[in-house]
Amino acid sequence: MKLSDVKEIPTERDADQRERMLRGDMYFSADEALVKERHRARRLCRAYNATTEEQGEERTRLLKELLGGTGEALTIEPDFTCDYGTYITVGENFYANFGLVVLDTCPVRIGNNCMFGPRVSLFTAGHPLDPEVRNSGWEFGAPITIGDGCMFGPRVSLITATHPVEAERRCWRDDIP
Repeated sequence: MKLSDVKEIPTERDADQRERMLRGDMYFSADEALVKERHRARRLCRAYNATTEEQGEERTRLLKELLGGTGEALTIEPDFTCDYGTYITVGENFYANFGLVVLDTCPVRIGNNCMFGPRVSLFTAGHPLDPEVRNSGWEFGAPITIGDGCMFGPRVSLITATHPVEAERRCWRDDIP
């Protein structure tokens, strides 16, 4: 879906908004079930971010409860923020430095042996350009797939508002075009 393609407010508000969201279709972000899922993620992120460096086992437990799937070896330095968590999977030997933000309205898949610098942001969410549609609460998204062995430098942002992003075995020091 392209931002410029969205010119009217959808009428299918009775459809399963979670399924629409995960497919990348327009979905109503204020849907009660989606709001509950986001609240769950915020509670778990808040608990995770309140841990100390001496609480490694608790951090791992919270991440495994929050995320949709993980390898055994993973480290995310606080503060970590995400929309849902359950749509994020990370492979073995994942490391993210301070300030990781993942807006996972669509699946985010991160391969094995990946490393993120400070303040990396992954955005699957997209918003219509038309103000009337955008202000109505309808959104869409596109997935992110990051293959094995990727490293992102500080402040890299992946934004998938118009097309899916796939990255593999690369090192980025700036935003990916």
